[in-house]
Amino acid sequence: MRRMRRSGTWLLAVAVAVLVAAATVDAVLGDEAAAPARKVPERQRVDERAELVRAARARGISGTLLYADEGCAIRSIRLPGLNPAEGAPSGTSCAFTTSPGGLYAPGTAVASPRAQLIAECIAGGVEVRQEGELLGRAPGCAPAWTPDGRLTAVRDGELVELRRRGSRVLLSRRDVARALARDPWAFADPRVREAAWLDHDLVAVVVSDPGREKDDVIALFRGRRLVGAPPFPYERLSGLRVSPRGSFVAARVGLPAVGLVVLDRRAELVAIPFRIARAIAWSYDETWTAVASPDSIYVWETGERALRFIRLPIRARDLIWR
Repeated sequence: MRRMRRSGTWLLAVAVAVLVAAATVDAVLGDEAAAPARKVPERQRVDERAELVRAARARGISGTLLYADEGCAIRSIRLPGLNPAEGAPSGTSCAFTTSPGGLYAPGTAVASPRAQLIAECIAGGVEVRQEGELLGRAPGCAPAWTPDGRLTAVRDGELVELRRRGSRVLLSRRDVARALARDPWAFADPRVREAAWLDHDLVAVVVSDPGREKDDVIALFRGRRLVGAPPFPYERLSGLRVSPRGSFVAARVGLPAVGLVVLDRRAELVAIPFRIARAIAWSYDETWTAVASPDSIYVWETGERALRFIRLPIRARDLIWR
């Protein structure tokens, strides 16, 4: 786990509830969809926005939050100023994918961290493209890139590396069964369904069992050796996401997502203070964590207990910190 960062005195401990009242949305975020709960004088809204900006600046929060709103339009907000980010991507997407090093892409294609390549699962096969041109296709799905640019995919419940000529198995069903067939998981026929890389040989996988449709496990493997996994299953895990420096990995719980499970590199659970959450993102240096709940985005200092946070009145399906 990252060490606890400076605690200091947060200006937001009590004032945040006032600063980000729903009525602030119009002043801070333009036409973002959210109905104000009450009428607030313009002067008060301007003051609240200014105080929120000062508080964010005092904490050193910076960067751009890129998010998909309720209508799947891609929007952005620049921190600490709370204005739309100039030159930020636009368009339509309900979700983002991420790759090692903080790379992201809208939609389902996954960007390579080492070349101008994308990989996407289409009709049961992984297609690799460069500037729209199809370079290759291989059986499998759930593509994921390693930090050094190798492409992996899930095929028949196993994690494989896709090469120009053929493929090789990195994590077989036998490997997974050897790790997870015993208690407390007791899977009868565990299969990898999704993967994401924290470094060149440390991978997080979502494992399911055809005989236990609602029980999934998130596990970390180094090579073929199990690093660890929570000692209990979750209902339908998906959307694995690794922090930019590979310190954390998260997955959505439920379909549609109703919560998040977050692990560190030792496969230990990382607590977040929101029972209902849709998505998570980290600043590039991992100093800050942002979580999208059904009606707000919360930002707090990574490694703290998140008793002190900024609440932004933004409804987001997914988010990325740039």
